[in-house]
Amino acid sequence: MKKVLLISSLVGVFLLLTILMSTLFFNHPSFKMMNDSDSNTYCSNEYGSSIAGLYVKNYMSYSNGTLLVRNNDMNKLTSFTSESSITLSIPEKGYLFDDKCFYIKNNKLYFNNVNTNTNVLIDDCEYFVANEMYIAYYKTDSIVVKYIDTLKTKCSFRLENEIYYFNILYDKLYTVERKYNQYTYDGLPIKIVDGENYKFSEYDLDSCKILESKKANYKNDLLYITVCSDVFFFYYDETQTINNVSLNDKISPKTLSHPDVKYITSNSDELYFVSEKTESTVVIKTVNTPYNGIWKFDLKQNDTQKISDECECDQILATDNYIYTYTIDYILPRGMANLWIKGYSLNQIAV
Repeated sequence: MKKVLLISSLVGVFLLLTILMSTLFFNHPSFKMMNDSDSNTYCSNEYGSSIAGLYVKNYMSYSNGTLLVRNNDMNKLTSFTSESSITLSIPEKGYLFDDKCFYIKNNKLYFNNVNTNTNVLIDDCEYFVANEMYIAYYKTDSIVVKYIDTLKTKCSFRLENEIYYFNILYDKLYTVERKYNQYTYDGLPIKIVDGENYKFSEYDLDSCKILESKKANYKNDLLYITVCSDVFFFYYDETQTINNVSLNDKISPKTLSHPDVKYITSNSDELYFVSEKTESTVVIKTVNTPYNGIWKFDLKQNDTQKISDECECDQILATDNYIYTYTIDYILPRGMANLWIKGYSLNQIAV
């Protein structure tokens, strides 16, 4: 009993220290955004799936000159423009668009009008994505697409397999499914992921029809999926390569061999990725190699170019004009106590 009480006390002290350290040392980024004339919408997403379901970590999004940045706890959002910045408290993993905030609570999707502070229940939901026209959300083996302004249903697509990734780009919906097999254990249905089968699909939101679909075989997880010019890109750690599945008959990008890739993103026609080789006993340190840094891959030229030596960032987001980097600022050196976070820093790199 004394041992249990001691452990409980130590856990309580640790949690209290974590709260105090985060409160005392938290800093807001001193970031002055330069004007970005790109009128499109982009998100930095880190997707994956498991038997437990879909997860996502999304620190940054961009729409028509405004950069939206979330803190590590996903409960505060700062809106940056070239003229000002405003920080708002939002529901966890909320998405803000103009005066509309969409968020998930207890596996249900809600809409909040920021001006009137009224909440509306939309539907059951496990995760959602949005752009300036549509909001798409996943529920019970289907993806539902609604108009973001009226919340009227535009399309609904039933999936055959486990959802692994989905996103909206312009008027297209892109999905990656992972095949699973259904079994029964002690009278209860269970599903086992068959990791060798992935399905990549493109849907047209004007006609609500599927345009193209391909299957590919991979034994392990696909990391940092992004879509550019109807081509799915992802990092395959087993071979240390950036692989792709093209749904565009006119584009056949090469496989990129590049070690220690930690994030991939894209704009309308170019791929960007960041690589960092590290070593660690307790503190995580960067090991200098020629592969470190932020790189650009031009799909038309099939050519790779290094654009920055910055490599310690945790996520990047690309527009047609800039790369935005997001780096978590820890209270102690990276790797020692990563739960103690004082904030984040941003950078804007012209491309």
